[in-house]
Amino acid sequence: RAAEVAPAHAEAWTLVATLTRDAGDAERAADAWERAAEHSPASRGARHLVDAAACLDPSDGERAMALLERAVELDPGLLSGHVALTRVASVRSAHALAERSADAALELARAEGLEDDVRLDVAVLGGRAAQILGHREASRRLFACALEIDPDQVEALEGVAAAHFADGDHRAARVVLERRIDLPGENPQLARQLAMIARGLEAEDHLDAAWARYEEALGLEPALEEAHEGLVRVHERASRPEEALAALERWCDEGPEPELLATQAIRAAEHALALEDVDRARDNLDRATRAAPRSAEAWSMRCDLAAEHESEDATRRLCAEALDSVAPGPIAAKIALRAARLAEAAGRDDEALARYAESARWDPRCSEAALSESRLVRRAGDWLEADSVLERFLDAHPDPTSPTLAHVHLERGRLLSGPLEDVDRAIEAYERALALQPELAVARTSLGKLLAHAPDRWREALAVHRTILESSPTTASSLRALAQIAEQRGARELAGAGLAILHALGLASPQEAEAAPARLGFAIHPGPPMDSPDSERLRRLAHQLAEELAPVLATLAPDGPAPGEAALAGHDAPIVEAGRVLLGLEDELTARGLSQLSSEDRRALFLSIAALFLDPGGNGGDPRFHDPLDQALGRWTRRKVRRVVEETSIEAIEAIDFEAWGDELRTLAAAQAVDRGAASLRDVLRALVLLNGDAELRPHFDQADLGALAVASEPARRLLIRVTTLLCERLEAGR
Repeated sequence: RAAEVAPAHAEAWTLVATLTRDAGDAERAADAWERAAEHSPASRGARHLVDAAACLDPSDGERAMALLERAVELDPGLLSGHVALTRVASVRSAHALAERSADAALELARAEGLEDDVRLDVAVLGGRAAQILGHREASRRLFACALEIDPDQVEALEGVAAAHFADGDHRAARVVLERRIDLPGENPQLARQLAMIARGLEAEDHLDAAWARYEEALGLEPALEEAHEGLVRVHERASRPEEALAALERWCDEGPEPELLATQAIRAAEHALALEDVDRARDNLDRATRAAPRSAEAWSMRCDLAAEHESEDATRRLCAEALDSVAPGPIAAKIALRAARLAEAAGRDDEALARYAESARWDPRCSEAALSESRLVRRAGDWLEADSVLERFLDAHPDPTSPTLAHVHLERGRLLSGPLEDVDRAIEAYERALALQPELAVARTSLGKLLAHAPDRWREALAVHRTILESSPTTASSLRALAQIAEQRGARELAGAGLAILHALGLASPQEAEAAPARLGFAIHPGPPMDSPDSERLRRLAHQLAEELAPVLATLAPDGPAPGEAALAGHDAPIVEAGRVLLGLEDELTARGLSQLSSEDRRALFLSIAALFLDPGGNGGDPRFHDPLDQALGRWTRRKVRRVVEETSIEAIEAIDFEAWGDELRTLAAAQAVDRGAASLRDVLRALVLLNGDAELRPHFDQADLGALAVASEPARRLLIRVTTLLCERLEAGR
């Protein structure tokens, strides 16, 4: 009656709530507590709301949760409110709210105190909620609070272990789980926990102990994937391939889901192949294709195995079955490509053509399929369609800049320049091939041939042939093209030079040999300096010290013929004479006998010279050179030489490749020999091959291909590159 008379009287509502609760009318009591809260200060109102929630039947959890949320909103420091809200939210699966309330309750309990059993309950409920939400750090923290109260709390132990394991801290998870499995009572998760413990042992490299735990887990739950995977991994890490294979087959025997079974059967097949056990590999791949008939990977491996160990008919049947089973895609394209090759080998061109087309369609990067399809179409005489096949493939390719497309453009160039007679498009195709693979020599050569027939594009042709000759200076087609370009440009002398090079290499036809002049018509090298400044510096040193070096080098000369003379002995007189001229010019350019030294002796000589000026007080230099030179050098000579030596350093000389220095010197001497008319280009090239060739070459020299020998001889190759480069430069300059 008092509450009716004074509806805003909080104490009256409090008394009503107490009396109705004691009388067993929980619903009316909750209403009264709520009315009391409406007319009370925030702190007291919050407590009334907690009391109201406590009166409600568990079935009315939604209202209870709303009341408790209002309570903690009114008084965020109300411990009882957070405790009650944690419990109700947990029952209502309001996991985020349960986690927040548990955190707040445990934080408030630090100051206010809370019974251990209540604190334990709140921590476990909060940890469970955080775990469900995937908040690993929060779940670990809340479950750890529970373990501070009860170290054997099962759910908390499992929760902390799960958080560690999910974070990849398998060792920490193992420690917690070993405590868990030692607890008495039923443990439905024991098998999974044993597998997790084994993973922790793996992390500490206790592989045999891990093996034992995995076996325990499988003994309890034979189909447990984690245990099977771990067992295979342990055997692989311990280099036990037989056991790993057996473990994979055992896993498959447990009948996992088809896709998983196929995956593990493929792994088993890979292990069997590594062990060269073809039969077990075949059995496992067959199992994989039965379990997952659309597994392109399984079928691809099975077809590969058949191609290597079974008949062509069996392989062809397998490929057909595979292609009927799998979906189109890159792996299916690989199977189709194999089927196409087999059909072509069996003479079934129509089938091969269809399979090649499938392969190119299913894998737009498979250039081999497109090239093979085009080849078969071309064989059938349909040149235009053969080109269209390649054009469609290029249009469909996802990466037009892929270097693998160079050969497709090359083949298009051949079709367009040949039967289709479209020179401009052929040139474009060859240029695209070279843009993708600049080292594709056949494309460059073909492009050069085409450009040579287009007089208005002679500069492009010249650039192409110059590039070819810079890497392969004996390419006959490019040398002929230079002669042809020169003839078209009216440069007869330069055309003759091209023929002279062909004749010197023995590559000229009878008509070309007859038309070839005896001389090139231009100087190859006007003389020193050498091309490299470092090389020229050493040459100058040797030349300036030629008189002082002569007696020193003479003491190192062999008793018999010098190496150069020995290399020339027994050959035709013009070759011997050319070789002697070369050796003489090397002496003239440096010092007598220096070119006959080994590269190591050259290094020692020049380091000794440098040491005389750059390290006069030291003991640097080879005594064979250092001491005699120190005694022989006069004041005036020392002054001249010092200026040259001081341009370099001992470290710089040590870094020089003296083998290459000798090659450069010999190339300069060879150029001088030709320029002075002391020997023909052909005889100089043959002499260079002998002087720089192996002793095994000499008995077969007369029958050997000079072009091939010249490319293998570094000085000869350098000389030819210089000659052809000069010819190209003169053609470009029009003189």
